[in-house]
Amino acid sequence: MKHSKVFLILVSLLIGIGLVFTGCSSDTPEPGEETFNWRLQCAYSEADMEYIALDSFIEAIKQETDGRLNITKFSGGTIVPEEEQLEANQRGVIEINHASGGYWRGVVPVGDVDMGLPGQYSGFRTLDQFKHMVYEFEDGALINTFREAYSNQAGVYFLGNHSYHGYPVFISKVPIRTMDDFQGLVVRATGSVADLVEAIGTSTTFIPGGEMYMALSLGTIDVATWSVEGFIGYNWYEVAPYIMVPTISEHNASHMTINQEAWDALPAEYQEIVQKAYLDVYLPALFELYEDEWQTVYDMQAELNYEIIEMEAETLAQIRNVAREKIWPQIAERDEYTRRAVDIVNRWHEQYGN
Repeated sequence: MKHSKVFLILVSLLIGIGLVFTGCSSDTPEPGEETFNWRLQCAYSEADMEYIALDSFIEAIKQETDGRLNITKFSGGTIVPEEEQLEANQRGVIEINHASGGYWRGVVPVGDVDMGLPGQYSGFRTLDQFKHMVYEFEDGALINTFREAYSNQAGVYFLGNHSYHGYPVFISKVPIRTMDDFQGLVVRATGSVADLVEAIGTSTTFIPGGEMYMALSLGTIDVATWSVEGFIGYNWYEVAPYIMVPTISEHNASHMTINQEAWDALPAEYQEIVQKAYLDVYLPALFELYEDEWQTVYDMQAELNYEIIEMEAETLAQIRNVAREKIWPQIAERDEYTRRAVDIVNRWHEQYGN
């Protein structure tokens, strides 16, 4: 049932691609006959919503370039290990790296902010507000900071952020309602989320998504932090039958980076098409899939015999306070880009947040 919904959503999105690009024009000369064939590796599995939604992005680009920019997608680990994707992107082994900033926080520290600080996107759910913070606020100050950092520190072009909905989703072998319930648990977490859950009493480890089912089954970890599709899509509910709501943030972000030489080789018209397909096709396509997946989780609770746990409001407030008072300042101190990015996020919240 879930996959049939996904299919129908993607079909409707692909039908609408032509409408999205209507009126897109450029004063640049017509590009030549050169064809570009790119490889995109997504750090996630073929069951992941981010991977599934790539079809709409790839098809939009193919249509608008008359088949001259063709992108082939690969799931995590297919070409290189997930944690090596940024380096592979820099060297041109893959033209597009699709992953999360938390993977390379040691190389590009601002990756923690581009992934989303814990609680960065709390208090709102709409995609418009997410896009406003990242792409529009103060003339795109946040996206420009990310682009400068990734260019200078990793040598790649930062295409942008996309929301993969609420995060972290705590998928657990035991129910979690209060701060006390976190004490002593082993949590799979990355980036600033790992910093946060350690600060509230857990220990953390990193395990790729494809290995999470076995890790939960064997008790290697007690809690998986992921986006919502891991719960049913990866069958984690079978070995971790509790999912906690609401999430600490209503959004978190993955990103795409592009090999700089490959990006520079594209005609300006094609660069515009890629940017537009990312913002106007991929972002809404992905967000709609996640909205649908959350509804599936609620609809199938009785049939699949798992429990949706409503975390106490006091617990969420305590977690968010730890994030903003302890984790955000620590991240801001790492380098000039993290300081700039955290300052931008704070200014956004002063004007629009909670």
